[in-house]
Amino acid sequence: MTLMFVGLLSQLIRLVPKQSVESAGSASWLSPVAAFSFLTVFFLFILRFFKNRADGEGFADIIIRCCGKPLGKFLCLLFSFWLVLYSGFILRVGAERLLSTVYKNGDIFLFSAITAIIALFAALGKPQALARSAEIFYLILLTTLFSVFIFSASKINPENLLPVTPLDTVPVIIGSLPIINIVSVFIYPLFLSGYVKKSPYPNLKKMIVKRMLFFGIIVMLLMVCTIGVLGPEFLTQMQNPFFIMVKNITIFNIIERIEPAVIAIWVFTDFIFLATMFTVVSEIYKTVFETKSRTPFTPFCALSAFIVSLVIARDSFSLQKISELVIPAIHLSFCFGLIPLIFLIGRIRKKLR
Repeated sequence: MTLMFVGLLSQLIRLVPKQSVESAGSASWLSPVAAFSFLTVFFLFILRFFKNRADGEGFADIIIRCCGKPLGKFLCLLFSFWLVLYSGFILRVGAERLLSTVYKNGDIFLFSAITAIIALFAALGKPQALARSAEIFYLILLTTLFSVFIFSASKINPENLLPVTPLDTVPVIIGSLPIINIVSVFIYPLFLSGYVKKSPYPNLKKMIVKRMLFFGIIVMLLMVCTIGVLGPEFLTQMQNPFFIMVKNITIFNIIERIEPAVIAIWVFTDFIFLATMFTVVSEIYKTVFETKSRTPFTPFCALSAFIVSLVIARDSFSLQKISELVIPAIHLSFCFGLIPLIFLIGRIRKKLR
């Protein structure tokens, strides 16, 4: 969960304040309450898949056990194709974001290639090493984020956040959908669960609840600061509102430019996310094709994602439409449609209890 929170932080910063505000207005800072309440229940449900997991058994093994070999392997390959597409999308978004904010005369091919190569080298290593690096980045990124929250607090205008009335309940729930869409991506590293030592079931339940609560607080602070400083109307007109807010932060009237810290967040989190996805997809192929190592599949995953990043959209406008409509629709279908269906099949076939 730490690994994926680090990997998804740039997406939360890029999408959540703006998309939630478009649905819920100034009350959208409460959307994390609805989102993480639902997500906590969902991940506790997902934990049922792993209640009887054997040591060394990953999510792909469980899917095959639930559905039988032919259907199970087909569904695992379906997951792998989708995750390659998603990785290519994230690779393209990261390059576009750097070009639009920092390197305006840069080459998208070069940025995508460099990011894919660096992520590939990380994915060729052990998943445990990737998780440890995420823990280090996690502390660095949290320190950066809380620094931004603290130094932006004096600029928050309460009128941008209040009043909140019972009439805002439905908009707040609708505004939680972008958060649910992003954070539910936590589910994909479960394909690496074979590398995790088995933990007592009650301990995992407590861990999920605590982590969801903490992550929910971070996302709420992110939204309070961004909406409170910029205002809901002004915020919706910006492409990267959090970046704009950070550019206007001063520290003790001495340091005026701290946006490189946000750029570092983008680079680190995209790198962690892509390395994780390349690892996940290669692990799926290892399980499906019953090989001893996933390493031969990893370069193919990186190359496929790179190709997708180049052809997925003609321009930034098309990419934005894909980001708002196509990618969320596919992900939510996998997450809240296919996975519960697999669980139901497993229960019917008495492969789960």
